[in-house]
Amino acid sequence: MKITLMHLLKYKPATLQYPHEMRTLPNNYRGMLALLRYDDDTEKCVGCDLCEAACPSRVIRVVSAEVPGEPTKRYSKEYYMDMTRCLFCGMCVDTCPVDALGMTRGFE
Repeated sequence: MKITLMHLLKYKPATLQYPHEMRTLPNNYRGMLALLRYDDDTEKCVGCDLCEAACPSRVIRVVSAEVPGEPTKRYSKEYYMDMTRCLFCGMCVDTCPVDALGMTRGFE
């Protein structure tokens, strides 16, 4: 009982009042997956489908199309992420050649 009381008085409580106090997250924390955009609000994705191939749980679906008049340029016509099945592994972020995907710090 003496040891328990010593620890009770020695350490501060670890409880946070969640909506009002936010936790400090570690630097390597991986939150929600996000498709990033340029400053002019256009998507960075070029429709290469590498993120779709790298995803182990098949969360990402990319439908790509060619730019009319320029057959060598592509863009993603439809980009779909099912976040209910995501493992938050970050493999899709690592394989993206144009850094169009990123892990946010959000956890809510």
